[in-house]
Amino acid sequence: IRLLKEGATINMLIDQNVAWYGGVFVDFFGRKACTTSGLALLASHTEAPVLPAFTRRLPNGKYLLEIGKKVEIITSGNRESNVLINTQNFTRIIEEQIRKYPEQWFWVHQRWKTKLCQVKQKKDKWLKSKKTKKLPKQGINKILIRGTNWIGDAVLTLPAVAAIRA
Repeated sequence: IRLLKEGATINMLIDQNVAWYGGVFVDFFGRKACTTSGLALLASHTEAPVLPAFTRRLPNGKYLLEIGKKVEIITSGNRESNVLINTQNFTRIIEEQIRKYPEQWFWVHQRWKTKLCQVKQKKDKWLKSKKTKKLPKQGINKILIRGTNWIGDAVLTLPAVAAIRA
């Protein structure tokens, strides 16, 4: 939030599986996928514009950065509904890009690992094992620098490498 207030651009990768307490289930290629709600919450809270950005490897080995149009953020007054709708809209944009350039999407991650049927069971078990009724908080505990073999990763990779070298 501090970076956004300072006028900086931040990049978020949202095509990752997240734990049941860190996301919402949206359709991704016809299957429910637990997807981070962070981008929808951040966009709603800060009113920062969301622009989809994808890199595409060209035949000559260079990369082309494509930045899409600003995504409309739904703000109906119902936070839970807004998060679900906005996350689905973001995910749909990623799915459209993958359908357009399927050869660019190299996937080794278990995107559909968290199952909707597991949520209640895991949540109930977790709550019974804790004295507090609060859900675990997600935190940043590592920096990932991923190669440019995923659509969109060059956007994150290059600034991250530059920051580490500095």
